Amino acid sequence: MNAIEPQTRPASYIRRHPERKSFSKIRTFVDLPSLIEVQRRSYERFLQMNIPGAKREPQGLKAVFESVFPITDLRETCELQFVDYAIGNWECKCGTLEGSHNLPSHCSTCNATLLHDGNLTRSLECQECGTSNRIEVLCEECGDPVCLQHKYSVRECQEKSMSFSVPLKVTFRLVIWDKDAVTGQKSIRDIKEQEVYFGEIPMMTERGTFIINGTERVIVNQLHRSPGVFFQSNNERSEFMAKIIPYRGSWVEYEYDLIKH
Repeated sequence: MNAIEPQTRPASYIRRHPERKSFSKIRTFVDLPSLIEVQRRSYERFLQMNIPGAKREPQGLKAVFESVFPITDLRETCELQFVDYAIGNWECKCGTLEGSHNLPSHCSTCNATLLHDGNLTRSLECQECGTSNRIEVLCEECGDPVCLQHKYSVRECQEKSMSFSVPLKVTFRLVIWDKDAVTGQKSIRDIKEQEVYFGEIPMMTERGTFIINGTERVIVNQLHRSPGVFFQSNNERSEFMAKIIPYRGSWVEYEYDLIKH
């Protein structure tokens, strides 16, 4: 029995999706909205990676750092302060020009804050007035502007079982105080500021998903128990239970029973 040879396709063949036909009697006047736009905008507000550091609002990732820092020691002679954070490696193709500060931060027409993504060309469009702002700072070697560089693409991460992520770098400031033993007044002895590699943070794809170890995953919303103290009793067994649920950290449960003599 002869094997069936696979059907050959020409080199110019392009796979197209079939045309969608509607058999409904009621005409649609509004297009179907993007159902993943809510997730994408929510994650963008959490990271604020396309907004300059001075223009970021105290929410999302910035609010998390500000709620933890500053950190002081027990003797209050050292204080670690949070300054700013940077997400991803912003550089040109050859790597000579680095830093997202080389991009324009304000629109030349309406002076609004420009939101820049990783796919940049020679211009940056304002989301408020639609003006195309030309990027003046270009690399002298390759002639390209600064853009967000990914080590691997989404498809390469899926094939190599890797995570689609970018590095998170945080700038900290260490302040060392001199404390007077008599008056208790403090004076600054030394200040050091340094950018520290904090880890990898996953990036959301255009489909609203994350690539973790080569697997495509999504975020599932869950209900969060309200913090506080809750009491519960069991009349049949004469048992009483209390739960202390903090805003952060582990839950604490107490059980107490009544012993009848």
